Amino acid sequence: MKKHPLRRLWFRRGHIGHMPGWVPAVVGCGLALALFWYLEGCLRQPVRALAEHRFANAVEGIVDTAVSDALAGHGGTLVTMARDGDGTVSTLTADTEAINRIRSNALEDIICQVEDLDSVALGIPLGDLTGWTLWMGRGPVLPVRVMGDASASARITSDFSDAGINQTVHRLALEVTVDTTLLLPGGQEEVSATVSVPLSETVVVGEVPNLVTGLTPAT
Repeated sequence: MKKHPLRRLWFRRGHIGHMPGWVPAVVGCGLALALFWYLEGCLRQPVRALAEHRFANAVEGIVDTAVSDALAGHGGTLVTMARDGDGTVSTLTADTEAINRIRSNALEDIICQVEDLDSVALGIPLGDLTGWTLWMGRGPVLPVRVMGDASASARITSDFSDAGINQTVHRLALEVTVDTTLLLPGGQEEVSATVSVPLSETVVVGEVPNLVTGLTPAT
């Protein structure tokens, strides 16, 4: 029997273990998408919390300015005192017409300013998401803006508090609530912010009056 010399086996590249060129690309895209969705899920809540916080701060400044401007346009007193025969304060009367006018003017201004809020006021620097003080306010800004129409409502609050010996302070305030929808990276978020701004303070010496009138303006 004739023996054949041993021959070295050669395997040509591509016949065994061959992988089409598009497979690594697909796998890479899949991993990238998985990482993206993972990070998006991890960061969704912090982004929403920061957006709500920045919105509340912006609304507070807007409401303070709008109410101050409306009060400056009034220029008079909003609450007057009436005394009985012995000089004791018997009633406090609020100027309902003036209060309603201040309320209306302030709300109109507030809505216009809130609807103009954009990423300059609401955007979130990526550094804020780290929680590190050194990185606060640094890095690219995630865009956040008001989407659609904003709504605002206001009600008058009235309360008395002790101001020392035989003295009481009556405070009149405008409590404003603003509701809108924010457009965040990856979705929308309905937000609400409430701010209370003082309208007047009246110091009452002696007994607290039994009657406060004119404090039921339209809300």
